[in-house]
Amino acid sequence: MRRVDSIASRLAGNWALVSWLLSALIVAAVAGMAAFLYLSPQGTDTALDGERFKIAVVYPDDPGSRQFLAGIRLAVEQVNAGNGLAGAQLDAAYVPEQPFTDRMKLTSVVERTLDLAGRIVADKDTMVVVGHGYSATAVPASAIYNRERRLFLATHATATSLSNLQFTNLFALQPNNADIARVMAHFAMSQGMRRFVLLSDNSGYGTETTKQFQSFIGQEGGEILYRGALSAEGRSIDDLLLFILDNNLFSVNEIDAFFIATNSMEDAGYFIRRARTLGLSIPILGPENLFATALEDVAGLANMHDVAAVSLYDEQSDSPVARQFLADFEARYGKRPDLLAAIGYDAIKLLDYIVDITGTRDTTKLEDKLRVMRYETPFEGATGMVSFDSNGLITDTDTFIVYHNGKNFEAVAKYRKPFAWHGSVTPPDSGRPSAIIKDYMR
Repeated sequence: MRRVDSIASRLAGNWALVSWLLSALIVAAVAGMAAFLYLSPQGTDTALDGERFKIAVVYPDDPGSRQFLAGIRLAVEQVNAGNGLAGAQLDAAYVPEQPFTDRMKLTSVVERTLDLAGRIVADKDTMVVVGHGYSATAVPASAIYNRERRLFLATHATATSLSNLQFTNLFALQPNNADIARVMAHFAMSQGMRRFVLLSDNSGYGTETTKQFQSFIGQEGGEILYRGALSAEGRSIDDLLLFILDNNLFSVNEIDAFFIATNSMEDAGYFIRRARTLGLSIPILGPENLFATALEDVAGLANMHDVAAVSLYDEQSDSPVARQFLADFEARYGKRPDLLAAIGYDAIKLLDYIVDITGTRDTTKLEDKLRVMRYETPFEGATGMVSFDSNGLITDTDTFIVYHNGKNFEAVAKYRKPFAWHGSVTPPDSGRPSAIIKDYMR
């Protein structure tokens, strides 16, 4: 018993390791547990002349979800204003999940998520699930949806473990953390940045993305001056910034860029705002979730200058589909869409697309079509072309670096997925010239 207690004690202090272990245990065990927790899988073959097609949209119950829900609702309205889903009314049930932070006990998060997913699949009419705001909730929920044969369109989750599950019903609409970190690392090095300060929360998302970024920077000869916690028990972000400004390890003048990865828009926004207030005009790089109006709201628009993120969505795209989405979103809500607004919109339009071309709402047939359409006719959405590889991960699409000019994000570099790195983080095409960024940084 003492040995077990000792192991448990060590694991309790390592959120990332606990996350990985619990995710693995959940994936292995939930399929078996489901036989005890739920009834046998319900058939999802519904006639095309049915009156409604019900989906569940799962979202974090916080201000950061406003744009995501706005994109979802715009698409649902447009689908129903047309022919619906092959003649059926699209009925979206909006299901909130508790906002996740790295300060929570992972066991409690998993328990709540399994309960929520169980209640969703208990409704026999719910055929598709869209959303889940975090990898920490999407991973355990995906096992329930797989067992109960519900199509799952994961809009937020980027954990590499998600696509490695190889569930046939699971489709990830964003690149994973490894791809996101690799793209940002290449961009940073291509701009002459060589020395970095890395900051993250203690979640699996923050630690995995930061470790991947650190690895790719190291491969290309870059230097990590410091890696630490963006937020930690007993230390404020102001304390962190004071350390950065005055320490014996490095000087501020040595830092080419910060890289931050956190689930908390409040922490990220506060760090950006306070860093700028204290005179730190250094570029702040990060993963996809920095492309968010919620972050602008916390940080302040002017303070967002020189913040860069990875995105599938390019607001300045000349694609007719993207231009129409932008016009429709601004007309409906009076504001510009961010990345999650575009992905939420595309998730609904993608569902409409595959139902239309297959002539069925049988989820098994829809899954098959989603996997094979890469080689037939991919879907074009606001984020560009959408298709999936054999693991259900989005592929054959453009990924952008978006850079904030103090007013809005603009795409300044483009990468094509799947990426051709040739054993290095340097692809043959490095995107637009560095003069673009230097102009932003004046």
